Amino acid sequence: MWESLQPILSPTQYIPHGHCYLWQPSLVWLHLLSDLLTALAYFSIPIILIYFVYKRNDLPFSNVFILFGTFIVLCGLGHLLEIWTLWHPVYWITGVEKAITGLVSFYTALQLVDLLPQFLALRTPEELEAVNRELQAQIAVSTSAHQKLQQSELALRQLNEQLEIKVVERTAELAVVNHRLQENFRLLESVLESIPDPVFLKDCDGRYLK
Repeated sequence: MWESLQPILSPTQYIPHGHCYLWQPSLVWLHLLSDLLTALAYFSIPIILIYFVYKRNDLPFSNVFILFGTFIVLCGLGHLLEIWTLWHPVYWITGVEKAITGLVSFYTALQLVDLLPQFLALRTPEELEAVNRELQAQIAVSTSAHQKLQQSELALRQLNEQLEIKVVERTAELAVVNHRLQENFRLLESVLESIPDPVFLKDCDGRYLK
């Protein structure tokens, strides 16, 4: 097993990349530090993207951020392998890593082409601000109309209360008048009952006598 993997993991038929630089310390350190700083930057960017997507779970196109993060991590890994190949000529591994990076980057580009119309359809900050102002104006109009409606309902409620009070007062007045009429009617009946019945006399011809 090791013998079949040895040409890939620990090849001896290739020379380390440092030989291309003639092992000049300044040139080797220049490439080493450049690749190291670039790799650190590449690895820090996905962390920021992951944190951003985690905090904004309502964010659209989150898959694009994941693809970008994967692509950037692979680029950082490629720079670390460039450092490793200064002393270890694992060019098959670096080639495979570059092929994977190429596939991921190509797939990301295809996704961007597919999503480009949706990106272009996104509103600009100025358009969003205009929409926000319009919504605020509509809310203000709706609030004013609601306040007027509340005022109208309050005025109608007060009118109903006043009408109910007047109805109660009028009912009481009618009850008093009715009571007085009943008393007057009873008094009239008693007066009529106290008057004696009249006596009428007739003569022999049937005429009333005065």
